[in-house]
Amino acid sequence: MKYLFKFVLMFIILCGCSDAIESKIPSFEGLKDGQLLWQSTTLFSSIDSNGVLTITGTDGFGELVIKLPSATIGVYSLGESSDQTATYSEDNTVFSTLNNGAGSIVYISDGQVSLTSVDANRFSGSFFFNAYTSDGSVGVNFSEGAFYKVPLAQ
Repeated sequence: MKYLFKFVLMFIILCGCSDAIESKIPSFEGLKDGQLLWQSTTLFSSIDSNGVLTITGTDGFGELVIKLPSATIGVYSLGESSDQTATYSEDNTVFSTLNNGAGSIVYISDGQVSLTSVDANRFSGSFFFNAYTSDGSVGVNFSEGAFYKVPLAQ
């Protein structure tokens, strides 16, 4: 009887568990300000006539845009004087890695985008950054960011 109880209990546990992880392909997400998992509901990428790769995602409240000088696999540093940028817009407030923070201690915008895969006009990689408003009074942080198989808009 003891073994039957263990078997039934094991059966219930195994059958009651389900895989709650949803496969999201494509995806664009990151941890905003260390607390909120920001996930885009709409995402796409584009390449302009100068070869600049733009990856854009929105979640209905805010928009995250990463611009890289090319669609070449590599690591791109973000900051005030770089060709690559990350911007986040929400409630008529725009945060950019081209702006530094202001205050008694100057906060420097920084970050990194790693483009790891370009496959059939789909882009994958990771990112993190600190960005500030144009006057430097408010900042936003994205960490543990990832984009996976973001399609090139047609």
